[in-house]
Amino acid sequence: MPFWSKKKPASKRVKLFFATDVHGSEPTFRKFINAAKVYQVDALVLGGDITGKMLVPVITDGPGHYRATLQSNPVSIQGDEGLTEFEKKLGKLGFYHAVLSAAEYQALLDDPERVDAIYTEKARERLASWVRLAEERLAGTDVRCFITGGNDDSPEVLEVLAREARDRVVPCEGRLVDVGDEGHTMVSLGYSNPTPWDTPRELEEPELP
Repeated sequence: MPFWSKKKPASKRVKLFFATDVHGSEPTFRKFINAAKVYQVDALVLGGDITGKMLVPVITDGPGHYRATLQSNPVSIQGDEGLTEFEKKLGKLGFYHAVLSAAEYQALLDDPERVDAIYTEKARERLASWVRLAEERLAGTDVRCFITGGNDDSPEVLEVLAREARDRVVPCEGRLVDVGDEGHTMVSLGYSNPTPWDTPRELEEPELP
């Protein structure tokens, strides 16, 4: 028996860019995707807590006049340009919004299930737009974007990943996936143990997948 054996060729190093807790922020997600080119990485990994924390009602007060409350401060919005700027500000903060009449807003005050439905719809829309952006920006490259949900991300929102992903985006939660072509693999889990905040995906330790 020989005292040594032939060494296997060393695996190529795979360079990752990892981020988490983007929480609905439009510029943060765009920076994450652009990091592939800036840092010349082989793969992007978004490790969960994708969705935003808040739905902000924007109430119409007649043609071209709107009002809202942002971080406990009343906001008066004038004209379509003002509304567009306010929407950008909300996107930067990671918040969603819905434009409502005063009557619609009053009705929602007594309908928490409808509020949750609107929040989920807005979160799904933003995540879908992000996946399409990632597919567009990474097209023609070898970079793949691996995305898993976190404990703050509901299953209803995460369904969008499988629906919208094409060549460059990989919904990777609960799967063994290859990162690069050199034998590097990854497994992701987005659930957490119970927290004081009662987030959408919490399980006791024995229940974790």
